[in-house]
Amino acid sequence: MKSKIPYDVRQECLWIVRGQERREKACNEMRDSIINETSQGGRGGNLPGKPVEGKAIRLLKLEGLPEFQRMRAVQNAERMIGNDIENDYIKDKLKEGIVSNCKSGKKHYFESLGLDYFSKRDFYRRREEFIYNVANFLNLV
Repeated sequence: MKSKIPYDVRQECLWIVRGQERREKACNEMRDSIINETSQGGRGGNLPGKPVEGKAIRLLKLEGLPEFQRMRAVQNAERMIGNDIENDYIKDKLKEGIVSNCKSGKKHYFESLGLDYFSKRDFYRRREEFIYNVANFLNLV
């Protein structure tokens, strides 16, 4: 990890992780509504005679929305968890444990996660790295 994350940024990132499930559902619904809409004489923002291009432009605009950026930040940070681990099962358990712990550290504390292949110190170091990666993707650090 590059540097210590300011407390307020750290808290903001934790709340972003906690809202990920809701955010993914909402963003997927927005994206699906654009993809599945039919062109009706240019309604819905389609370019007249070019419904595919109109959809593509609106999909690109969606990706620029803050909610989509937050969703992508968490997804990208999750992909980076355990890149040094070859065993996919262990990597997936680590990702699951880190995300669960970020959502509710009191409910999903290290000892309750069953991650015997990691020390407590290593787990929390990796968790901080995950939070840093969320913050870094959003240009908060």
